[in-house]
Amino acid sequence: MRPATGFPHICIQCGRPPFSGLSALFLLLALLLLGGCGYTLASEEPSVIGNGEKTVKIKRVENPTLFPWLSHLMRTSLHDEVNYRKLGRWIDSGEADYELDVEVTRFEINDYGYSREGASVMYSAAMVMVLTVYDGSTNRQVWSSGGVGLSRVYDTDNAQTATRELSRELIRRCLDRMRNVF
Repeated sequence: MRPATGFPHICIQCGRPPFSGLSALFLLLALLLLGGCGYTLASEEPSVIGNGEKTVKIKRVENPTLFPWLSHLMRTSLHDEVNYRKLGRWIDSGEADYELDVEVTRFEINDYGYSREGASVMYSAAMVMVLTVYDGSTNRQVWSSGGVGLSRVYDTDNAQTATRELSRELIRRCLDRMRNVF
């Protein structure tokens, strides 16, 4: 073992800098080559409904629960996420290139006690949903997410807030699947 002399960032075992200019050059070259091979970020890939030029609207939200506000939360979450990701131009009525169908197949929400601070109630929320995309002109199914489920515990002041957060995350996961069609 040699003592490090002069250079503050020297490997004690081998006496060389841990990251030399030559290794930085190889790393840069590897990154450039991978980019040339077609590797891209998933957020840059087009989704099933295209790259943001097509019109999109909600066909229906199937809500088999006794919570009438759940349909509104699902519609709002889907609308916001499609606009945020710029997946399509949102319209509320009329002819659209693609229509989105949301089916909530399972939903549970339970309060089970107060948080450690005692200020709010803990809610456990679970939901399974299916997002289906239809061609607006032929009504042919283009894509389906399959059952996407999520269960979380929320420290919040009401059940609707917990459900809003859960629905947002489920919509995000479904739209992520739209980009990963392989």
